[in-house]
This record gives sequence, structure tokens and C-alpha cells, in this order.
Amino acid sequence: MKRSLPKYVYRQTIKGVVYHYFRRAGVTVRVYPEAPDFWHVYARLESDRNPAPSNRTFAGLIDHYYRSGRFQTRKPRTQEDYRLHAERIRAKMGTKDPTKVQRHHVVRWQEELEGRAASYFVQVMSNLMEHAVDIGWRQDNPCRGVRLKQTTRKEPHLPWPVDVVRKWREEARPLPGLIFEVGLGSCQRPADWTRFNWEDFDGDKLTLTQGKTDKPLVIPASAHMKAALATRPKVMRLGGTPILTGHNGKRLTYRRLAEIMRAERERLGTLAYDLHGLRYTAVQEFARTGCTDDEIASYSGHNSLAMVKKYAGLVRQIARAESARKKRDGG
Repeated sequence: MKRSLPKYVYRQTIKGVVYHYFRRAGVTVRVYPEAPDFWHVYARLESDRNPAPSNRTFAGLIDHYYRSGRFQTRKPRTQEDYRLHAERIRAKMGTKDPTKVQRHHVVRWQEELEGRAASYFVQVMSNLMEHAVDIGWRQDNPCRGVRLKQTTRKEPHLPWPVDVVRKWREEARPLPGLIFEVGLGSCQRPADWTRFNWEDFDGDKLTLTQGKTDKPLVIPASAHMKAALATRPKVMRLGGTPILTGHNGKRLTYRRLAEIMRAERERLGTLAYDLHGLRYTAVQEFARTGCTDDEIASYSGHNSLAMVKKYAGLVRQIARAESARKKRDGG
């Protein structure tokens, strides 16, 4: 028997996957009934009586959007990215009337941007326009159907070679070195590293929920990761104590973490190997020890074994080739 859902929340199954949405007064946002903070999010959405501002400007629309469920229920990393681009829109056209925007305006503004900023602009502008529809300012979203600007294909993330891993362990400065060991040792996405708390680490295993997939995991920390964490002062405080903090003692944002690591990668001459590559490096380390795809995925949290096979495959091919050579040479 299906569990009853609270008012305004409905269930929808798409290709066998169940999604839940809160919908009221033209506003629809995705919600997660199984999440620990669901009732807090639900109460905020249900009690939202935030009237639309009378001053129809982009500045007013952006401020109202920030207070809406459409924005508040986004993941913290997504909120950070959206704020960055929304504030760029405010700086460019904060006093302009968003009800006057037409599709050709959006296309022209996108053409003035390069790289990922162009696509992100359309995505954030589309969210703002949808919110304008929600609060009765517009009847349509002029961003719908806008073809995203083609960008140069980004080079794939490269696993860090053994000698580069050794170089970092020998030469990296303390904070970048700690970030490196947390990333490699946890085998998680970089955005998740900043969310690790001391309360979630029992000295051997780390309990976490992946930000991208909402998948709960309990992973045994690697020996290198445990040794690095042992050098870090552990002070508990209400609300969760972040493992990765800056010099001010506050939790590192993903953006600040990326800046710190880029500077150290440049200093050590390893710019070719980025943060996401550490996740694949960990997969290859597991593969070298003979771990199966299922064992690796249970640690990394990959939903599909395809990515595990992709990055573990090269290591396994080399191992098989070495074995074949020994047999060929009579070894």
C-alpha cells in the first residue's frame, strides 16, 4: 500500500523512477519525502505567502526568486552557481523590466558570452522567467526553445598518474595536501568533499549522502586519508563541524576549494590533472588490487557500472597484457 502524501505533494513515475513534487498556486518544485529535512522544507513551502514585489525590475524579481521554493529547495552547490549568474544579470539589467524580455533578447545576450557562462546564463534566466510566470508577471517563458550556444568540447578528466600522486604526497602544502587525501581517499565528487563533517567520521568510516544522487554511503577511509585527518584538529560544534575549513575556520565552499587546489596544481606543475580526476584515480587504485566493478561502485557510489568499467578498464588491460607477456616469454 502506497504511503499517503501530505497536501500539495504528488507522486509521478517517469521511466520506472518515482519523483515527488510540491505544487501550489502555479509553483512546482521537486521534494524528497525520505530526506531528513523534508518536513522543514515542506513547512517552508506550505507557509510561503511571499507577495510579488510591485516594482517590476530584474532586481526585484531576483530577490523574490531567492526567497521562493523554486530556489530554496535547490541543492547548496546549485544555489551557489545560480546566485553567481543571477547577480551578473542583476548587474547588467537590474533596473530593466523583465516583462519586456523577448526570445531574440535572450539569444543576443547569450551570444555575447563565451563557454559555460553562455549556457548557464540561459539556464538561470529561464528559471527567473519561470518564476515571473509563477507570480503573474508574465504569461510565457521567452527562454524556452532557445538553442544553447555550442562550446568547445572539454577535455576528459585524466586520472592522476602514480608519480603525480607521489609528488603531491611529498611536496604539497598542508591544506591542499589534506584536500588531496580526502578526495582520493573518499573516491567521491569534489562538491561532496566540502560537506564532510567530523561528526560523520568515527575514526575509520565516513558516513555521507552524495549531493548529486542523494545516495547514502558508509565508506571505510583509506590509510592515507586517516593519517591526513589525524593531523587535523577535531573540534565539535552544534550544527556540524566541517572537516575542510579555511584559515578563518569556516567551511570551504566548492569555489574556494577549487581555487586553492588550482594554485597548488600550478605550483607543482600538475595542472593537467584536475579535481574530478582524483575520483577516477581512486577507481584505478581499486582496480589494480583486483576489486570487482561491484566492489568499486559500492565505494564510489556510481549508479552505473559503465563509468567504473571505463576508468578501471585501462588498468585491467595493462595487467592482462603484462600477464600475457610473461606467458609469452616463458616466465
